[in-house]
Amino acid sequence: MKILAFDPDRTLWEGCDFSDVDALPEGLERVRFIDCRFNGLSFLDTTMAGCQFEGCSFDFTRLGGVIDRCALTNCSFRYANLLGAEFTDCKLTGSNLSELSNPGFLISGGDWSYTALAKIRMKKRDLSGVNFTGANLFDCRFEGCKLADVRFDNAVISQLSLKNSDLRGASFAFVNMDAIDFKGCTGDLDFAVAYTRAHGIKI
Repeated sequence: MKILAFDPDRTLWEGCDFSDVDALPEGLERVRFIDCRFNGLSFLDTTMAGCQFEGCSFDFTRLGGVIDRCALTNCSFRYANLLGAEFTDCKLTGSNLSELSNPGFLISGGDWSYTALAKIRMKKRDLSGVNFTGANLFDCRFEGCKLADVRFDNAVISQLSLKNSDLRGASFAFVNMDAIDFKGCTGDLDFAVAYTRAHGIKI
């Protein structure tokens, strides 16, 4: 269903196409969207807090600003420009962010399990507690970051760089640790044990 104007008092939208909406409201809070399309829209002037997007399409969108405590699950972001967007304590389980036109977004906490990511570049960021379980981390770089208690379990690792990062408490169960650049990292005893065992060293 094509939507031409956004109703700010409505809190549930299902199966709607917002691609022709002239403008979104400046603030979206606790609104739920199911199987909706936002293709080509700009969210640069829209703040979002506590919203839910399930199976939605953000293809070719321009998404910036702070996205706070939102769930964007099983969503598509093909050729979206996320430069400057910051996801704070968000859940993106099952979403595809592997074909972005600009992947320059930031992460602060949250659940990124089973997401498809590619070529993310973050330096000297605090990513403590982020869940990357089962995520595809192709050519991602989290360098000089605080990765305390981050979960990389079962992640698909290819050209992942964690150089100069703090890995204390991080988990790498069922991951090919040989495919990760750990140069200059700080770890704890559990990480040291996992690393040495992954390289066939008996303790």
